[in-house]
Amino acid sequence: MKNLVLSIIILFSMTTYGQISKDLRGVWKSNESSFYVMVTGNENSGLNFNNVSWVSNIVLKETVLKVTDTSVTTRIENLKTDWKVRVVYTQINKNTIKCEFTGSTNQTNIYKRYYLLTN
Repeated sequence: MKNLVLSIIILFSMTTYGQISKDLRGVWKSNESSFYVMVTGNENSGLNFNNVSWVSNIVLKETVLKVTDTSVTTRIENLKTDWKVRVVYTQINKNTIKCEFTGSTNQTNIYKRYYLLTN
């Protein structure tokens, strides 16, 4: 019986991780920043976060620290400026996420899914 309960919990955890990973993949943009957050990845490689600003001509890679059923926590560092933040991403709906920054800046921003048009 213990094995059955444990198996159900593990299966639920993997399903939830898969869902949040699928929902966050894409390009996100906040009105408060020139950076676009690009989230890529799959079940084998996990999530990859990259911040790109064509205004500042910079790309910053985020390190995933923790994934739960409701959020993803990452760390961003800009070694040139000694800027370091921890970001907690929480999904509000399919096209909106909340990003809570702590560290070199302490603020909460709302990001919207950004659709790229292709020919």
